[in-house]
Amino acid sequence: MTISPGPGPTAPDAAATTNARILVVDDEETNLLVLRTMLERAGYTNVQTLADSAMAVERFVGFEPDLVLLDLHMPPPDGFEIMAQLEPLIPAGSYVPILVLTADVTDSTRERALAMGARDFLTKPFRYNELLLRLNNLLETRALHSRLHRDKAILEARMRDKEATEQANAERRRAASRRIEAVLATDQTPAHHEGGVR
Repeated sequence: MTISPGPGPTAPDAAATTNARILVVDDEETNLLVLRTMLERAGYTNVQTLADSAMAVERFVGFEPDLVLLDLHMPPPDGFEIMAQLEPLIPAGSYVPILVLTADVTDSTRERALAMGARDFLTKPFRYNELLLRLNNLLETRALHSRLHRDKAILEARMRDKEATEQANAERRRAASRRIEAVLATDQTPAHHEGGVR
């Protein structure tokens, strides 16, 4: 089923979209063309489209997308198989959202897609505005998650530096204490003079 672009809203905030890498996988070339047009019209400039689902995993690894738009019903591998193949490639603790696009409106399909890792679900034909709102929400969540992950890494690095500094200071204090003890021990040695002890 093809998608019609329809009239669109104003473009989302450029800061949230300029660097977003979006991978679109759909076996219908017409759908890919329409989706690329929609996304570029909205300000998303880093978009890759793919009609051959067999190349999806390789493209995912090479492109490292921030978001995947994925059709479900395609020649093998279908969208479900692709999600299963992508799961081990996404590092634990990271957030790479998958937005499923499909003409299948059955509850079982929706539930299966969500259970396999899809973060959102949109049925074809969909409204341009709704696509962009859902897509932008997912990208904002990804940006927030990435920022929190980055801040956590910075905090952990600072804590490690602080611990290392404290350990170094403690070692310096211990070394100074040993030197002082050695000096005091030398001063307490009885003095011996020629002719015996007076």
